[in-house]
Amino acid sequence: MSTVIPLRPGSAPTDPAELSVLVGAGHGGAGATTTTLGIAAALAAPMYPVVAADTTSDGGNLFTRAAAAPLSAPTLVSGLPAPSADTTSGAVVLGGAADRTDPALIDALIASRGAARVFDAGTAVDTARHTGLRRSSTLVLCSVVRAEPLTRLREILGRAAAIHGPGELARTVVVLTHTLPDPVLDLTPVLTGLRRAVADVIEVPFDSAAAAPGLFDHRALAPSSLSAYGRIATAALAVRPSTEQPRRQENA
Repeated sequence: MSTVIPLRPGSAPTDPAELSVLVGAGHGGAGATTTTLGIAAALAAPMYPVVAADTTSDGGNLFTRAAAAPLSAPTLVSGLPAPSADTTSGAVVLGGAADRTDPALIDALIASRGAARVFDAGTAVDTARHTGLRRSSTLVLCSVVRAEPLTRLREILGRAAAIHGPGELARTVVVLTHTLPDPVLDLTPVLTGLRRAVADVIEVPFDSAAAAPGLFDHRALAPSSLSAYGRIATAALAVRPSTEQPRRQENA
């Protein structure tokens, strides 16, 4: 079985430092951590240096889910007060910073070292701590396919538009994760509404390997899951914020 996660040809930037992705959710158990690791694995496939970092408010389990081997490239995350390790895909995983460092500062530091960044904010994505990072990152919002979580997803999208402006939704990718092998509801009206509002909507099929506790090993995922994470990464690349506007602001 192939363990290469395909990106759309030509979608990857020549400079990995150009890419920052912020993954969040409106509820716990939405798949934000597995989505973060799936995106990181997809970006690492073309041999990009990639760091997946935990910026949740409660010390999430990104590090314990992904740490597979001792760190081989310590310079990417040196100086950050958090545990780090290699994942099965070759991406680096960075645990939650003990001193609650501003995620935007972590983003800038790792970018200066030439690596792409994927942040797992979980339900903290709406907090003031992530405001700076939201300005420079593609936003990926996750929900499981159930009625109540989808309602919460609509609420968080509404807040995003109200607080950050409609442009926020234009660079937001929605991920819908199936937690059961068989469909539990008709997604047709949900998909229709979401596709009118956001940049892209991608479904991740049920995968027992991803749902299992313990190490997230991308090599154990089904081909349909690998393909879904590749599509999410490609969508995030397609709507990444331009670096020109921040440069103009800095030079003003």
